[in-house]
Amino acid sequence: MNEQRRRGFLIPISLVTRAAKEGISLAELQHMVNRSARFTHPEGNRRYHDYLFLIEGRKLMSFQKVTEEEADEEVFYKCETCKDAGTVPVFDVCEHCDGAGCKHCDAGLVRNTIPCPACTLKKEEFQPHRARRRG
Repeated sequence: MNEQRRRGFLIPISLVTRAAKEGISLAELQHMVNRSARFTHPEGNRRYHDYLFLIEGRKLMSFQKVTEEEADEEVFYKCETCKDAGTVPVFDVCEHCDGAGCKHCDAGLVRNTIPCPACTLKKEEFQPHRARRRG
C-alpha cells in the first residue's frame, strides 16, 4: 500500500512571533514550510515563492523574504562557485538512519559545508615559485 506520510517541521516561538509581525499566521507559516522545495542558497536550504528557509533536521532555524531588489541586484564575485564565502553547502546522507529519514535529518539528508573546490584550485594555480640562488 502506497501511503503518503505528512511530515511537519518544528517552528520556534521566536520565529512564529517574527512571522506574525510580518503578517503571516502560524497556519500560513506551517503551510509555507511544508510546501517549500529544496534549494541551494547561502542563506537557506528551502524556498517557497519569495521566502527562504533554513531547516536543520526537522526544525526551522530561520526564514527571510527575498525582495525583488535583492533578486535583481547584480553582484560580482571573485568566485562564482561559493560567492566568496570559501565554503559550499552539500547534503550528506544521515549517519543515524542511512538516508531513511529520522529526527536528526531532513528526509535522510544532513546539511554540511566543504571548502570551495574552485577557490582551492585557484590557490594552487597561483602559488608563487621561488627561484633558488646559485652560489
